Amino acid sequence: MTFLLAQIAGIFSSGELSTVSILFAAGYVDHQRPEWIEFDGPEEFIAIVSSARRSLADLRVHASDVVRVGDVEAGVLHWAGTADDDTHVERRTVEILRLKDEHVEEHWGLELSRSVAATTPNDDLTVITTPDPQSNSDFGALLAALGERPNHRMVEAALRATGWTKVAAGDWAIALRSPDGTMAARISPFDPTGPYAAALYREATATGQVPILHAHRRLAGGGDLQIMEWLDPVPEHVAAAVHRAIAERAPEYEELVDTIQRIHERAKAELPWCGPLDDNPSNIMRASDGHLVVTDLFYADGPDLYATAAEDPDLVVARIPEHERRYLTEIPLAGSGGWQPGDQEAIRAGIDAAEVRAILASATRDAASALAAEGLGDLSGRLHGRSGPAALSARSRRMESR
Repeated sequence: MTFLLAQIAGIFSSGELSTVSILFAAGYVDHQRPEWIEFDGPEEFIAIVSSARRSLADLRVHASDVVRVGDVEAGVLHWAGTADDDTHVERRTVEILRLKDEHVEEHWGLELSRSVAATTPNDDLTVITTPDPQSNSDFGALLAALGERPNHRMVEAALRATGWTKVAAGDWAIALRSPDGTMAARISPFDPTGPYAAALYREATATGQVPILHAHRRLAGGGDLQIMEWLDPVPEHVAAAVHRAIAERAPEYEELVDTIQRIHERAKAELPWCGPLDDNPSNIMRASDGHLVVTDLFYADGPDLYATAAEDPDLVVARIPEHERRYLTEIPLAGSGGWQPGDQEAIRAGIDAAEVRAILASATRDAASALAAEGLGDLSGRLHGRSGPAALSARSRRMESR
């Protein structure tokens, strides 16, 4: 694979701009565009290249740690050159690109480090270095640079480009480990119960029986990101004993059980397809100091949800908003053997068709209401009567059967 970031690094080094209009989409948007530039598109990138080459003579740029995750490419650019005051400047930046048909559609970026070396009259070297926001696994600046609601691919690519490594995948999420090994990132394309797990970790912190949660963010399209302390697995008999103690409300777990039940009741009231508490042994883990913690107790009833998505997509569209189910078919399903060929495409097609039906039904209802408001009740009634396709009857029968 020829990474676009490598080609972009070459443009900065050479100043050769002939390929810019090929690499960048006409509607290209730079989310870190400087205030002095008032336009988007390939011309904006050309202005950035020209500015960088004016600022640093003998500019040399190369890319490293480049990864491609779906339509997102991320990596680190290394910059070196000489400033106007003859100081030698070196920078490291992380760059995240969203691609479409091998054209750059969007860009996010963040400076990781900068060093300036100045030669004194005695030829002694003085080095001034800014802190590296990624040292000690400081991920806050990186997530902030990605904007309010990045998707799961953007987060994975950005973390991997800055040294996080992919270590595991389950049915709902993948796990990455921080460069210093002290933290884990759980990234899910679609997880309705993520906020409830995060609430448990926060509200039960005082018990010491849940992981330390460093960050939680909802991601675009229904995804979920949790960054927590690194945990290790425990033997199955140890996990079974903890689950048994929780189920029996043992004295040492009373406070935790109360918090679990309170949050679970909220989840069941608010979420369609909310499952029971998960007593999977893998949900009991050990922290670095040896004490046991519980994780991932809440989950969506995946088999029922995905069977419904395949058989009655209208019901899924009616109960889960589009912005919370956009990546419903991108969960890994690694624990269940993966997706069967064609299943993802079939579910996406069914959901898309159901979305169209829902929009048309809503438009018909709006038109009927407008006609009724104008005193055209008979026409309104006839329009409204035609707004209930057979799919809605099927949905009603299914809901009754539940």
